[in-house]
Amino acid sequence: MLALLQKLDALLFEFINSLSGRIPFFDHLFRFIALYSPVIFALYLAGLWFWGKGKEKELNRQAALRAVLAAALGLMLNQIIGGVFYRPRPYTVLPAHLLIPYTRDASFPSDHATGSFALAFGLKGRLRHLPAAILLAFAVLVAFARVYVGAHYPLDVLGGAFIGWASAEGVDLAFRRWPVLARWQSRAIEIYERIFERKVRKSAP
Repeated sequence: MLALLQKLDALLFEFINSLSGRIPFFDHLFRFIALYSPVIFALYLAGLWFWGKGKEKELNRQAALRAVLAAALGLMLNQIIGGVFYRPRPYTVLPAHLLIPYTRDASFPSDHATGSFALAFGLKGRLRHLPAAILLAFAVLVAFARVYVGAHYPLDVLGGAFIGWASAEGVDLAFRRWPVLARWQSRAIEIYERIFERKVRKSAP
C-alpha cells in the first residue's frame, strides 16, 4: 500500500513539475511564490500588528502572536519528523525541472506549506470571511508552487498543510484550556507597547 502511494505521489509530482518550463510567466510567478511566500506572510503579519486602534489593535496583535506560535510549533514538529523519517527531495531521485536552489534537507513535510497553513488557519478566527479565504487560497498556491518548481512531492505539501492546521488548532485549544497563556500574551504585548511605542512617541517631532 505504501509503495503504491509513493508511486502515485511520484507520478503526480512528475505531472505537476512537467508544467514548468513551458510558459515563462508562470515559471517566474510560481518561483517567486515558492521562494518568497514567507516574506509575504511576514509583511501581512506586520500590517496586521500595526492595524487598528484600541481594542481592535489589541485583538489583531493577539491573533498575530498566536498565528506565529502556531507556525513555530509546526516548523518544530517538521524538524522532528524530517529527522526521524527522512525523505530525499524529489529532484535527487527523479528527473525534475528545478526552478529554485538545490538543497539536501528533508522533503517531508514541507516547511513552506506548514508555515503557510499554520498562519492562514491561525488568523482565520480574527479575519472576515473574504480575507480569511484569500489567505487560505494563497497557502494552497504556495503548496502547489513548491511542487511546480520541483522542491517537493505532493504528499510533502499535504503533510505540511495538515501539520500547519493541526498546530493552529493546538495553539487555539491551549489558549482556551489554559487562560494563563492569554494573560502572558497580553502582558508581552503590553511590555512591547511600553518599550517600543513609547520610544516612537517620544522621538516624534
